[in-house]
This record gives sequence, structure tokens and C-alpha cells, in this order.
Amino acid sequence: MQRQHQSQKQQKLRQRQGGAETAIRYAIYVMLFVLLNGIQYTHACYFPIEIQGEYVTQSTYLATANNDIKYSHINITDDAVPIWGHCYRRVGNNVILMSGDEENPCFRCFNLRLVTRNVLQVITADEDYLSKCYTNDIKVLSSCPSEDSALQSIRPHTEITLYKTHNYIGDPIIKEHCPFSDRYRLTYNTDDGFEDKIECSSSDDSNSEVSELDSCPSGSQMNLRFKGCSFEDHDIKFDCLGHWIGNDNQKYVALMNAKSTDTLGPQYRCAIYETNLATGDITLKFSNDSTCSNINRPTGDRRRVIQKKEATRREMLILHPMDVRSWPDVNFCRYPSWMHGEWQHLTIHPDKIVYKDHTSFKTYTMKCMKNPIPDRYLVLSRSQCGEETYQCIWITRRSHNVLEFQMGLASNKQSFSDDLCSKTHFSEERWITEARIDSSVLPFPCPTTGEYSGVIPDALGLCSRLASDCKSSETMYYDVSACEESEDIYEERIYQCLGEWVENDFHYIYTKRKDIGSFECFVGAKIGGEHSEKIFLKEGGENCDRLVNPFKYGMEMNKISHCNTLPKLEIPSFPTNLNPKHGPSIMEPQDIPSAQFIPDEAETSRHKIHYSEEEENVIDNFLSKSRPSMKVKETERSHSSAAHLKANLLLMIGVLLILTLVRHN
Repeated sequence: MQRQHQSQKQQKLRQRQGGAETAIRYAIYVMLFVLLNGIQYTHACYFPIEIQGEYVTQSTYLATANNDIKYSHINITDDAVPIWGHCYRRVGNNVILMSGDEENPCFRCFNLRLVTRNVLQVITADEDYLSKCYTNDIKVLSSCPSEDSALQSIRPHTEITLYKTHNYIGDPIIKEHCPFSDRYRLTYNTDDGFEDKIECSSSDDSNSEVSELDSCPSGSQMNLRFKGCSFEDHDIKFDCLGHWIGNDNQKYVALMNAKSTDTLGPQYRCAIYETNLATGDITLKFSNDSTCSNINRPTGDRRRVIQKKEATRREMLILHPMDVRSWPDVNFCRYPSWMHGEWQHLTIHPDKIVYKDHTSFKTYTMKCMKNPIPDRYLVLSRSQCGEETYQCIWITRRSHNVLEFQMGLASNKQSFSDDLCSKTHFSEERWITEARIDSSVLPFPCPTTGEYSGVIPDALGLCSRLASDCKSSETMYYDVSACEESEDIYEERIYQCLGEWVENDFHYIYTKRKDIGSFECFVGAKIGGEHSEKIFLKEGGENCDRLVNPFKYGMEMNKISHCNTLPKLEIPSFPTNLNPKHGPSIMEPQDIPSAQFIPDEAETSRHKIHYSEEEENVIDNFLSKSRPSMKVKETERSHSSAAHLKANLLLMIGVLLILTLVRHN
């Protein structure tokens, strides 16, 4: 009887233990369900300031006959495109927008590419993107356009061109330099497939009137003067909104016609252009509407382009360079070979410099007259309007990828003298910083390795993080988040480091924004010696403002992790006349061992969401096309804020503790 009683007691204990274990497992499932559901709709992301603003785009369904294009207005705020949805998640250039509510969400994926300051290209895989959406935030990932431009161009997709009208604070946009700055005779032709007539021919007959194009007085405008055409003589003025190289390696230009006419179509125009290197002729082929996708590509045979009939309207301009006044018959000097190539606003040849001034919108061609002082050159400068003057230009090398220059304050329209290059005509505080944009750009290691964090001094409650890519030392990441909710990222930036130099103990780091293509300078300083883990950093604008003091205006950032085995980059050797301070910085050692972040002990614990194998494959395939994560975003699947995550975990732990006590009782 005693044995039977003990056996029954043990059986009840096992049942109780089994029930407790079942309850614990059930509690885990419940807590995970609550945790996942709590995370599901707490996503948030934000658009860069450069993308925010007011745009117009061709209405998808309102285009009418005779190229009478209707436009829709689109506003992009800090976290939403109101007609499409709120920013839910960003990975690379892809953004998931959510409309509806938590009960009935509607997800869409778009690829955003700011091709110029004033033109945003949006690509979506769905043609009927306004009426089609996904109810699951995982499934929508598979609909995102590929970040690979080659795959993007061959897969079915819808391309939407947005033209900016106002920036994020409501100010009108700033125009861009036109890609054509000379004077041209022009041929104009429209072909609807039923006629061979050229509307405007550029005859070489000196007795006949010819149509012309120039960009005088402003290089941000194209002035077309039609004369002797099949239609009435008149002038048209285009404002240039920007030009870029597309995924198909074609050169594009976006234009705005202030007064739309039947002759040159809708108010906003997109065209591709190519240059005949033998003749200098430039062929522009316009889209039939205001998109950049409906363009008949030009071919090398201009006659075939003009004469071939197609059942679509085609519109084309051919620009023929006009003879320019010859330069004086003197022995011009030559610019050193390290300068040669394409820079942001400079094109430097052995015998001339072409400078596009984005302040005055003048284009200057400068021939070297003399090199009286190292790095300073007396030049004969001629504007696109034919104005000539003698000046001095000071050019100094900061790295292989970066130079700085400034124009002397003195000039003379009659003659030149060495006095024009006197130091009194220059200032150490007004440099123009230029980065290489041609194929000769070389990798340059970012001077900060590991990860730093700090509180933004002029933004209440906001913190930032700066982190290097441990596997690619020329790349660094910067994000802004709420200090208490570090997972709520307000802004993310990806930088490519191009060069660094030191002046007056301040470090100037010149970078390119890889996400939007702009250029930016950082001014940094360090106290406490070479191995100090505290830096002061301040944005220095596009031209490395020398009046920025990182100690006074900058952000104090402290190191929270470091890299191991940072790969070394080959730094090109420079000529001996290069200031040794202009080489790589000692701001942070470049040969620290390791290839991953080594976080503080308190930050090693991570909690990840568990998805099904199918969902894992979708996410991994999607994220593999994105940038490497920063440490603070070790998994792209931890979407909730830190506070929300901790609260749910604490609740789950509390339940488990109670159940454990019950089990032992």
C-alpha cells in the first residue's frame, strides 16, 4: 500500500511537472506572439532632407491627345509620401510604404534614386501600383525592385519621374548647370512616321538665317532661337534641372519649359544626348511626354535617325558647334598631369581648365599663361558669353581624389602680371573643394575606425552614431536616432571617404554620400593623444568651411566599439611638393587587428525575431543586396524600439518566473 501511495504521488508530481512545462511552453509561444505582434506595426523610417519637398509628375491616367500632359503634385515629408503611404522600412534605395491601419495594412515597395538635386526617379515592379498592394510586410519584400541596375533594366517595372518644385522648407529649387555651354547652330526635327520633312535645318549658307542655341547670360538656361524654320520664328527658353548618367549608361538631361508650346511639347522634358567626338555635334532625343522612359535612343547614323519612319512622334535636336574666337598666339603653359580629369565642377585638360561656377552659373575656359608661384597659375579666362579677363587661380592637392582651388580677387582685362598671383589676393578661408568623379578615383580609408556615438548638441533628445565598415575601410555609416529609443532611426547616411588633410590641428575629411550622390566635408578634432577614444566632429558643408570649430560647435563622440583586422588600402604616393600633412590622418590607426565590431560587454546580448524558413529566405535574399549593417542594427529584423522590446521581454520573463515557482511547489 505504501509503495502504491508513493507511486501515485510520483505520478501526480510528474503530471504537475508536465503541466507546468506545458504551461511554460505555452507562455513562451504566447509571449513570442505578443512580441512579434507588438513589433509588427512599430516600424518607422525617414527620408533624407535632400529627398523631401514638393514635386510634380505626369499623371498616370490623365494624359490627353496632342501631348497635352496633365501633372499631379506629390509632397514627400520626413516620413511619408501621403498619396502612397508612410515610410515603414528602408533598405538601401528601396523603401516600403504602408497605408491603411494595423488591422488592414497595405504595403508597397518603391526604389528611390535622386539622380540630380531636382529629379527623383521612382521605380516599382508593379505597373498598377496605385491599386495593387500587399497585406504582409514579408511578402512585399519579394516585390521590391533589384538594386542591381543591370537586372533592374531588364525586369518588368514602372518608372516614375518626379520633378522637384520646392525644397523641404518650401523654398523654390535651385537650377542646375546645363551640360552644353557653347554656342551652336541647331537642326530641329519632329517625325510622326508620315513625313520626311526637317522642320528646322542648319544650313551653312551665310546668307540664310539659322537657328541657334546658347546659354548666355546664365549657364542654367538653354536659349533656343528658331529662325527660317517651317513654323513662325520664335524663342524658347529651357531651365536645366540637372543631368545624369542612367542605369543604361545613357546621358540624360531634365528641362523645364516656362511656357509650353506645341513646338516643343510639355512643360517638363526629359532627353538623352550623345556627342560625336569627331565633329563635336550633340544629338538630343526627347521623350514624347514628361517621363524619361519613352525616348527613342539616338544612333550613330544621324541620317537614319531623321529619315526612318515610325508610327510614333519623335523629337530631336542636333547641336552643331559654332566657330569661336581664336586664342592669342602665345606659348601657353600646361597644367600638371595629376590635375587632369573630371572633377565636380572642373574639367582639366593639359592646356585648359573648364570651370562651371555654380554661384554665378557662368562657365569659364581658362588657358594657362604662366606659373609664377608653385600651385598658382596666371590664366586668360573666357566666359561662355565671350567675356575675357586675366586672373590667377590657386590649386592645391589634398589627396589623389580631392583638390581645392580659389580664384584671385584681382583681375585685369588688358594684360597680366605676376602681381595677380600675390597672396594678398587670396584667403586661407574661402577654398572650393572638388572631388574626382571620373574612373580614376582610388579607395581612401576613412580616418575613424570602429563605432562612435554622441549627443547632437543643437537637437534636443537626438543622438548620432558614426561607424566604419570593418570589411571596406573606405565606407562609413552615420545615423541619427532618439537618444532613449536608439532603434528609431530618423536618418541614415552612407559615406565613401575620398581624402583627408590637416590644417591648424583640425582634420578635414571629404566624402561622397553614396545614398544620394552629393559631397560633404567633416571637420574633426581629437584630444588626449593618438589613442584617445573621444573625438569632436562637425559638418563642414560642401567646401570644407574653415570657420567651423568642432570644439565649439561640434558633437562630442565617444568610441563604443572597434574593428579587428581592418583591411589596408594602398594609398597612392604623391609628388614631393605635396604637403605631408595632406596624407592619411593619424586620427585613428589604420592597422588595428580584426574584421568585426567588438562591442562593449553590456551590448553583446541581442534578441532576434524568429521567422519561418521561407520568410528567412525572402529576407536574406533582400538584405543581401543592401549595405552591411551597423552594429546597432545587427539584424534588420529587430524592428521595434528598444523600450518596446525590453517591456515585452520583461513581461515574458516575469510569467516564466511565476510558472517556474508553481512548478517547484
